[in-house]
Amino acid sequence: KSSLFVEAGVSSDQGFGTAAVFAFSGDRTSHVDHCGLVMPDVPSPEALAPVPEHKVRPAFSRHFDMRPVTGPRFGWNEERGEYLTWVRFVEQPACHPAVAMLAMGDALPPAAMALFKQFGPISSMNWTVNMLTGTPATDDGWWLLSARTDHARGGFSVQDMLIWNRAGEAVLSGSQGVAIYV
Repeated sequence: KSSLFVEAGVSSDQGFGTAAVFAFSGDRTSHVDHCGLVMPDVPSPEALAPVPEHKVRPAFSRHFDMRPVTGPRFGWNEERGEYLTWVRFVEQPACHPAVAMLAMGDALPPAAMALFKQFGPISSMNWTVNMLTGTPATDDGWWLLSARTDHARGGFSVQDMLIWNRAGEAVLSGSQGVAIYV
């Protein structure tokens, strides 16, 4: 009664494409006020080198200015499956900030790719996104994105994702299941 649910799907004569369920709800009065999603202490994006152009960098990622804090700089064979990267749009999109956050949430490669010994395909199987505010905002366009996997085995990875604004406020949390084909 206090939330709105919207379901959308995409299919064609070639079969199923994707499905999404959106749940919308405003703030509720509550005595509970807790946030343990503390932004890590990291260098500023101005102190970091941008991700260089590379033949395997997906075309959509070129809409983002990315400054890796940790991770193999979009290489492979790291010891931990994690990317921690400052990201901003090259050109601010003309859409609602929550829609822009969905695009921002998909900017990093799957965290399991940091563990790859060779490049290969992946495919998102599911994605859950929790907007932690109805009005995501940052002072100067920069957002700190975290993607981390603690389980990648048998061709499947699960990862947790977080986005903080420049002031250190968590604005999005998510989880994702990823199929791995190498």
